[in-house]
Amino acid sequence: MKKILIIDDNADVNHLNTGISFLNQLPDSLKQLFDLMTNLSNAVRITDQHEISLSFPENEYLWVFFHDSFRDKFLDESQLSDLKGKFKNMITFSGGIESIGYHVKATSRELLFSRLEEAAAVYAETGHFPVKYLCNNNAHKYYVLIDHLLQLIDQNKKDLFLNSKELKFLLKKLNYSELDIATGIIPSYEKMSIDDLFEKIENWKFKRF
Repeated sequence: MKKILIIDDNADVNHLNTGISFLNQLPDSLKQLFDLMTNLSNAVRITDQHEISLSFPENEYLWVFFHDSFRDKFLDESQLSDLKGKFKNMITFSGGIESIGYHVKATSRELLFSRLEEAAAVYAETGHFPVKYLCNNNAHKYYVLIDHLLQLIDQNKKDLFLNSKELKFLLKKLNYSELDIATGIIPSYEKMSIDDLFEKIENWKFKRF
């Protein structure tokens, strides 16, 4: 399972919304999913021409959360900009961002660190990381799982849908027991048409889990 990288130069352990304070309060089971960098001395290599390259593979991390106004004595503004361009899956965060859209790769510091533990828990249990949940106040925490299930139904892969870990995960979050799921819910879903199944799961987007 790929890790998540937080690049945050705010090292105030007493501040609620910093990378270091976030990791300090995180359970050990989730802490192993994260790496934190408060400076970039070990993250980049600088050539004689002042060009930079990463000291680790670009695809090593699932997502990178980069403080937008990061300052580092080793890199100037141009080099920091070049560095950000090397990450394909990067979200910048800032204390000054008020509202975020689904397709903007930026979020607020407060929203990120208030929801990141929940997102990590979903990732640890299902292998799906709900990144939109960290970038939009109105995003559903389990949207990534619901979308996955809807895709299976839309592709007429009913058996994969019925046996998926994502379906069982969400049913448990709806307070169904293992016995209820195995003897009641799954058999009832087997009898439903594809269209009815799609409508039922799509309505989960409006449920409180």
